[in-house]
Amino acid sequence: MKRFKLIDLLDNVGINTFLIDAMGVIYNDKGLIPGAAAAINKFKSIGKIFIVTNNTTNNPTQIAAKISRFGAKIEPVEVVSSGFGLAYDKKTNEMVKDKAVYVFGREDCYSYFERAKVRKIVYNLKDAEVVVLTATLEEGQEEFFADFKKELANFSGLPIICANPDIFVMSAPGVERAVIGYYAKILEEAGHTVHWIGKPFPNFLRVVGNILNDRGISLGKDVCFFDDNVKNVLAMQEVLGISGCVVTDTGLSKYMDLETEFKLKTNRPDYLINSLTV
Repeated sequence: MKRFKLIDLLDNVGINTFLIDAMGVIYNDKGLIPGAAAAINKFKSIGKIFIVTNNTTNNPTQIAAKISRFGAKIEPVEVVSSGFGLAYDKKTNEMVKDKAVYVFGREDCYSYFERAKVRKIVYNLKDAEVVVLTATLEEGQEEFFADFKKELANFSGLPIICANPDIFVMSAPGVERAVIGYYAKILEEAGHTVHWIGKPFPNFLRVVGNILNDRGISLGKDVCFFDDNVKNVLAMQEVLGISGCVVTDTGLSKYMDLETEFKLKTNRPDYLINSLTV
C-alpha cells in the first residue's frame, strides 16, 4: 500500500475532524513521540480534534493535561475514553448503573463510574455486584492479580467488564507492555465471562459516533481516525464509515507484517503514514 506523508493528507484529502489514539501515536512511556505536538497543533488549526483512547487508567482531565504538558494543548472535552462506555453504551451501563462495583484499577478512573451512576464502589469482592477492570497497577501487578484471580474463583457468577481491551501497548521502541486486556483474557481462559467495551468493539465505536454527532460532527470521509493498531483503524472505518490511517512506525504496527495482515482482512486502511509528523 502507498504510504503518505501527513502533510500530503492534510493538503489533498479534505480531512477536517481528527480522531487520534494516544499511546504509540502521540506518546509512549518514554515521553512525547517526536513531531506529535506540532501535528496536533496543525490539526487544531484546520478543524476539530478528539483523543480517542482505551486509556481507563486516567480520567479525561489527566489525559488532556499529560498531552498538553508535551506542548499540544488538549482540553478534557476533547478526550473520548473507552471509560465513557460505562455510561453511554446501553448494555454496559445496565450492568453497572445503581450497582455496587469492584474496580480493578486506580482511583484516577473513578469519574467514569460517577458518570455511569453506579451506586457505590466497593473494595471486597463479596460486596460486589459487578467487577470492572480498568488498569494494571503501578506496583505488584502480578502478585495482586494472582490473588484477585484466586479469590474471584469463589464468585464465578459475578459479571466482569473490561473497559480497556488493549492486550499490549508499545511502551517504548521495541518494548511491549501487557495491560489490563491481557489479564482479562487470562480470566476468560479460566472460564469467566468478560464483557468488553473499547476499541475495536462496535459498542464503544458507536459511543464515539454518538458523541461526535452530539458535537455537531457528521460522520464521513472528512473525519479520520489515526491509530497504531490496524484492527482499531479497520473497525472505525467499517462501523462509523469514516476514514482510517495506520501510523506504522511509532507503535504496535512497526512490529507487524502489515501486508500479510491486510491479506487476512476484507478491507484495508485508507491511509498509511510513518508517524504523526508534519
